[in-house]
Parts: sequence; C-alpha cells; structure tokens
Amino acid sequence: MKSNNRIMKTFVSLMRGERLKLSMLTRESNVSERTIKRDMSAINQALENTPYVLHHDTAAEEYFLSRVNTIPFNKVVIVRNLLLESNYFNDNETKEIIGELTNSIDISERKKLIELLKDNKSMH
Repeated sequence: MKSNNRIMKTFVSLMRGERLKLSMLTRESNVSERTIKRDMSAINQALENTPYVLHHDTAAEEYFLSRVNTIPFNKVVIVRNLLLESNYFNDNETKEIIGELTNSIDISERKKLIELLKDNKSMH
C-alpha cells in the first residue's frame, strides 16, 4: 500500500474513534513500526490548528484521537432530547442540528450518542 493511502486509511479510522494498536497497523500495512510512527507524526502535523489531538498510549501501544473544547456529552444529550421533543424545527433542521452537536463532542463519546439515537428511533 502506498504511504498516502496508508496514512489516509489510518486517519479515517482515527476519526471514527478507533483506537489503533501499533502491532495491528504494522501487520495490516506490512511495514515497520518506524514507518507507522512516521505516519503518525505526519497525521499529528496535519492536525495542528485543529480541535483534534493525536494521543499515543505507550503502555497499550495504541493511537487515538480526542477533541479539545468540546461540549460535555451529558449536555449534548439534554439538548438532543429537547430538540426531539419540540416541534420548533422541521425534521431536516433537527437532523442538521443533531449532526452538528454530534460533531461537537469528543470522538470517543460519539459512538454512544449515535447508539442512543438509534435506540430512540427504534422506540418510535
């Protein structure tokens, strides 16, 4: 796999909130740890001046992203519930606002909110 493709695949996985093990990345990409570390350095540089931070958990040998200056998860859930209960906005506006709220929380919390939305839809 070419380096640009490998870096983009890794970046997309990180943006989805995945925690990526160094050993898994080297095995799947068939490259050295040093190459993966260079890839992570490139991703880290690309994230400068963004609300995202690349972390390296050295004990677990994992990489993951977090987002700074986010709205706390519980506040997003409260606002989401108010939006869903009100009839002030039409369906498209409500979906757009909830999408923006979802993007405003830390990546690790997004999966929980998405699951909560799925559960809410199945209840109606």
